[in-house]
Amino acid sequence: MAGQGVTHVAMEATGIYSMLVYHAMIEHGRFEQVLVCSPGHVKNVPGRKTDYADAEWLAQLLECGLLNASFIPTEQVKAARDALRYRTKVVQQRTSEIQRLGAVLQDAGIKLDSVASSIATVSGRHMIEALIDGERRGAALADLALGKMRA
Repeated sequence: MAGQGVTHVAMEATGIYSMLVYHAMIEHGRFEQVLVCSPGHVKNVPGRKTDYADAEWLAQLLECGLLNASFIPTEQVKAARDALRYRTKVVQQRTSEIQRLGAVLQDAGIKLDSVASSIATVSGRHMIEALIDGERRGAALADLALGKMRA
């Protein structure tokens, strides 16, 4: 490509697949600019749609300077985003499991969430563990309450 004078490259973003091509071109290092453009910004006029026609349209827009590159985060920002997304998913799964446990307790006639702000508190966990161990006396379970829940 460099032998033919290609210095700028533009491509339409197609999800994760376009990022593989983008990184390969960046690593190649022979282009002044590699643009990944949002499909909404490079829509062609209605009519026959072919990959060749889309490529010609992108080339025309690039030559005229009408393309804006999509934001592509650095590796550090991407890693931080991935970690944050994973943490969010884990917290959501934990919340779902706590709600499921609350439903199981409700079905068993145990109204722990009506006296505790959350069944996931330390007191709630102690009471659930006591129930699992076979404790059924209300007074014994109430003695496991700590802090504000004790009142």
